[in-house]
Amino acid sequence: MKIRSISPDPGGPDTVRFGTDRDGYQAILAAGRKHTDRIWAVEGCSGIGRHVAQRLVADGETVLDVPAKLSARARVFSTGQDRETDPVDAHSVAVVALRRFRRHLIRPPPGWLYPSWRRVRSGEAKYRGDYLDQTKKHPEPYGSAPERPPSIPRKGRGPMRRFLVALGAALLAATGAVVALGSPAYAATGLHVVGTDIYEANGSKFIMRGVNHAHTWYTNQTSSFANIKAAGANTVRVVLSGGRWTANSASDVANVISLCKANKLICVLEDHDTTGYGEDSAAYTLDQAVNYWISLKSVLVGQEDYISINIGNEPIGNTNPSQWTAATTAAIKKMRDNGFQHLLMIDAPNWGQDWQTVMRDNAQTVLDADAQHNTILSIHMYSVYAQASTITAYLDAFKAKGWPLLIGEFGWQFDSSQVADQTVIAEAVSRGLGYLGWSWSGNTDPILDMVLSFDTNQKTTWYNRVFGGANGITATAKQATIFGTSTSSPTVSPSQSSSSPSPSPSSSSPSTGKTCTAAYSIAGQWPGGFQGEVKVTAGSSAISGWTVTWTYANGQTVANAWSATVTSSGSSVTARNVSYNGSVGAGASTSFGFLGSWTGTNSVPAVTCTAT
Repeated sequence: MKIRSISPDPGGPDTVRFGTDRDGYQAILAAGRKHTDRIWAVEGCSGIGRHVAQRLVADGETVLDVPAKLSARARVFSTGQDRETDPVDAHSVAVVALRRFRRHLIRPPPGWLYPSWRRVRSGEAKYRGDYLDQTKKHPEPYGSAPERPPSIPRKGRGPMRRFLVALGAALLAATGAVVALGSPAYAATGLHVVGTDIYEANGSKFIMRGVNHAHTWYTNQTSSFANIKAAGANTVRVVLSGGRWTANSASDVANVISLCKANKLICVLEDHDTTGYGEDSAAYTLDQAVNYWISLKSVLVGQEDYISINIGNEPIGNTNPSQWTAATTAAIKKMRDNGFQHLLMIDAPNWGQDWQTVMRDNAQTVLDADAQHNTILSIHMYSVYAQASTITAYLDAFKAKGWPLLIGEFGWQFDSSQVADQTVIAEAVSRGLGYLGWSWSGNTDPILDMVLSFDTNQKTTWYNRVFGGANGITATAKQATIFGTSTSSPTVSPSQSSSSPSPSPSSSSPSTGKTCTAAYSIAGQWPGGFQGEVKVTAGSSAISGWTVTWTYANGQTVANAWSATVTSSGSSVTARNVSYNGSVGAGASTSFGFLGSWTGTNSVPAVTCTAT
């Protein structure tokens, strides 16, 4: 049985299904709470819809009991038949709800404590005094009951006013297992959370897979954005400062966003000033971080499809981490009060590692502080998470509660006391969680550099561990659909392919006097698959375009590519520049990458580069 979300507006979103388990319930509840004024319409609150009605009321929601006979009658009138389908059922319940909302409202009455009793209001606008059975004998399909009493619905508006407003924004109708959702208010605001996951504005699920980039200390290393994309990432978390270090101005941040968009990367912007507050005397408060975001508002608004705002990096150290909850809820509210509709990201205390479980124990309070319910929590995993069991236990706690989480930073196990990075990566992939490794380059201790000195020719062990392998970034990252589909390598006719390449660079076009060279390397390899990278370098003159060709000798094939348009014909492969990396200055370089397959031998082919 499924819960289905549909729009009563023909221009609304596509149909979405939700499972009837704990995760499904949390997802539908989160989707509904995107609407400020709402009423849930449930068919048969005393029958098939009882469990979902109980759970909604327990969570402080207002539920409308729709008699099954009336929804069946509406179904006949609207379709000419009594055949049930999920979309038709949802629409029928919604139609009935419009006409009978006064008579069957179900709310948690004052003093009512769940789970001691579940009392449902029904009938002619009065309590019948019915108490529904507790779930000790019959476990609920939507998970266990909460241990806190439900909140009382908001006061100050009559039921007619609330329902009409709710209808304008959304009408939620459940027919035992069917929920009708109107077009949500966030539909135009880009990246957003539904349940435990991030979605794009078009409804496509997006899982962040990428790295951190220390931009605030290396503002001249703008080529890193293209290099991070070339390695296969779909997201980059960008370090910024509002004044603890040299402040990143609005124009600089605007340029960062442009670089992310040009390289088809989702951009997580984080304010590093808050790192270790309470323990590090130089650290800023979360409130100061919010003020920084407000100062950047002119370049952030309108970018909701492309960026997430990580309010403050590791905002509390190990001194009084309990202050994190109040400071974080206040920061979220201040962001929303100032008009930010972006996906917000919240780091844990204890220098991001939450080893005292303050974030874990107060996550619901923080999530509830966001009136838009568009916040994701972020855990940083370093030496605290040296054991696989510690990692899985922490992730399990969030999964059990249905809270959105990603791994916003983590290092690698260069000695036994460090984080079990391969467990982090594998668990993230198996659970559908995002992960962002720390960091691309520029660390004081280069042990955490993925490439040394920002040079992609100096890849480290950490690079191969985070990008390579079946669970690595290159194999699992999917480009955000806002940028279109990833470049693939379709088979083309022989007339479209280049001739077999010569290892000599002499094939560069002599008529223009422009030349280039190319260097092919294998960045990572695993049984049956590999990641290839090709570096293109212009000759003594600037070039405006390039083409690289090679022929495989051992049956290798290219599966997909980034930062180049790649086509194949048999064993011959041709790669051409894309719009943003064709122009290369004299002596400068650019690169592209791809995933391939191999069996037996994976030798490096000779490559040829031609320039225009």
